[in-house]
Amino acid sequence: MVEYLAGNRIIGITTGTSSTSSQTTKSDGRSLWNGQPRTELGQQFNTGHVLVGEIVTKVTWRLYKTGSPTGLVYAYIRDSSGTIRETSTTTLDPSTLTAGSSNDSAQEFTFAGNIILATGDMITVQYTGGSSGNEVGVRTDNSGAVTNSIFRQYTGSWANISGEALAYIVTYGSGKPNKSVDGSIFYTTDTNKEYILSNNTWTEL
Repeated sequence: MVEYLAGNRIIGITTGTSSTSSQTTKSDGRSLWNGQPRTELGQQFNTGHVLVGEIVTKVTWRLYKTGSPTGLVYAYIRDSSGTIRETSTTTLDPSTLTAGSSNDSAQEFTFAGNIILATGDMITVQYTGGSSGNEVGVRTDNSGAVTNSIFRQYTGSWANISGEALAYIVTYGSGKPNKSVDGSIFYTTDTNKEYILSNNTWTEL
């Protein structure tokens, strides 16, 4: 809960109520690996989507493996041009996944909760390790797109995939205020810290 004071100052606690936005139909899948043109998949959120203007704290992807992939899987929040705005605080060892798309599992990636999602931002999953036959699979839905959202893939540049969507659950709402202006100062009474908002990002002072 937060209280908005004069002079763009805000006071409150960092433990807020969380909500989720999801697309859980999984009728297809796409593989990621080094040497494959595709090394990252993302869901872009545009004007009118519930996530725009919210603080994302977690994304859950449905993942599986083929063969014996090595390395790490990452999740990011990127802007519409692909620039990283936030990197997940958790990574995944793909060797722990189960083989086969019918054996996919829910894999959670958490974020620090400092980014206010802007129109056109993407939440992505990346795997640049492995090889042909040693891949990370990401479950998708090929029966229709998500309203006010675009499924995208990275093949050296970002490209839209029409009529499809990733399978995902996004958790949002962290306790940090999302209805603020640049220069706002947020004092947290539970942790005794101060944050300043700049370019839709909260940074500790």
